[in-house]
Amino acid sequence: MTKPLLLLIDSSNQQCSIALSEGDQIVASADAIEPGSYIHAEQLHVLIQEVMTHHAFDQLDGIVISNGPGSYTGLRIGMSSAKGLAYALDIPLMAVSTLQCIAMGALKAASDGGFQGIWAAMDARRMEVYGAQFDQLGQRLTDDEAIVIEGGELPSEITWLGVGNGVDKCLDLLPNLQAGSLKQPHAKDLLQPALMSWKQQAFEDIHSLEPNYIKDFVTGKPKIGLPNRQGR
Repeated sequence: MTKPLLLLIDSSNQQCSIALSEGDQIVASADAIEPGSYIHAEQLHVLIQEVMTHHAFDQLDGIVISNGPGSYTGLRIGMSSAKGLAYALDIPLMAVSTLQCIAMGALKAASDGGFQGIWAAMDARRMEVYGAQFDQLGQRLTDDEAIVIEGGELPSEITWLGVGNGVDKCLDLLPNLQAGSLKQPHAKDLLQPALMSWKQQAFEDIHSLEPNYIKDFVTGKPKIGLPNRQGR
C-alpha cells in the first residue's frame, strides 16, 4: 500500500494524544490533558475511538508508539495498548523515541527560528533531564540519555533550540540555549520517523518491545506515622 493508514499513540507525558495518518498526512488527531495528574488510563481508548470515527480498525496498516523516555505509568499504558492492537489486528508495530517526537514537532514551529541545533529535553526531576541533540533538519546527533545539568552540556559554537518540559530549568546554566514554545510531545509528530520505519520495514517484535525508560523505575519507601512522632 503506497499510503499506509497508521494509528499514532503518545502517552509519555501528562498530555495523552492520538493521531491517524494516511500516507504523509494527518487525517485526525485528539488529545487530553489534566494539569497535575495523568489521565491516560481513562482517556487513551476514548481518544483512539475518537480518531477512528470514520475508519474501521481492520483498515489500519500499522501502529506507532512513542516508546520513551517519559512517565513510567504512561509509557506502560500506551505500550500495552499499542501491542494489543497490533497483535489483535496482525499488523506491524513501530516505535519512535519521545525525544525525537518532540524534535520533529519543533521543526513545525515557524516562530522558533534562528537556531542551528535542536535539544529535546524532558524533566527527570532536580537538575536532571532526559535529553538528545538533533540538527536543524531533525537528524539525530546523540542518543537519548539522562543528563545532570552542570553547564557545558551543549556544544557552545552554535545556538540550540530547547524543546520539552525540561528546558526552562536549564536556561541559566546553558547560555547558548533558547527556549522554544513546544513543551509536550504530540502523537502527530511521530509520523515522519514512522514513515521512515515503514519504508525500511523496520518493525518491532511485539513480544519483546519494552519502553525506553533510560533509568530503572524506583519506588519510594512508604512513610509510616507522622513526622517527629515515635512508635506511630
